[in-house]
Amino acid sequence: LGASYLRPMVGAGLWAILATPADSPRRGVAVLARFPVGFDWRAGGDHYLDLELSVTRGLWVRRPDPENASPINPRLVPLPGLSWRWRR
Repeated sequence: LGASYLRPMVGAGLWAILATPADSPRRGVAVLARFPVGFDWRAGGDHYLDLELSVTRGLWVRRPDPENASPINPRLVPLPGLSWRWRR
């Protein structure tokens, strides 16, 4: 990668997602656990490119339909990510 450098990164976090469907008076809510693993590459100057694979798992859900009592799916879902950032 030339004169630039590559740094590994790992993290953990929680996401909360809200949904307001037009056909339901109740909001949907989901809480997810997220575990990203990836690399932070300094492309030059103050420019960075991040590449990650985030393993995500649902922890809790409240569906917009109060009669829908289906349980949350417990499987792990890998989500790839690519981002650019600039730091002064």
